[in-house]
Amino acid sequence: MGSAILPATTHPRPDEILSSWLTRLAHRHAMKCHSFCKALFPGQSIWNRDIDKLAPEAILVELSHRTLTSIDTIRQTTLSSYEGRLYLLVMAR
Repeated sequence: MGSAILPATTHPRPDEILSSWLTRLAHRHAMKCHSFCKALFPGQSIWNRDIDKLAPEAILVELSHRTLTSIDTIRQTTLSSYEGRLYLLVMAR
């Protein structure tokens, strides 16, 4: 897929979670979610963790560049702001 802006990009909807947005992006590109993420983030395992809680910063930054969406907006799609309140602190990042 390269590193250019995605041809069928869309921004997260209000209160949308990261995994839902990734799924919508994949479908807009006529791809399954796993295939889309493998093409977008080669060499990185995306679905071996709870991506909504444990999204690597590098993936969020890449999504920001590829979708022309602010990094702050993308961070709001994760559950990191609830860490320590809704679920226990996650040590491994």
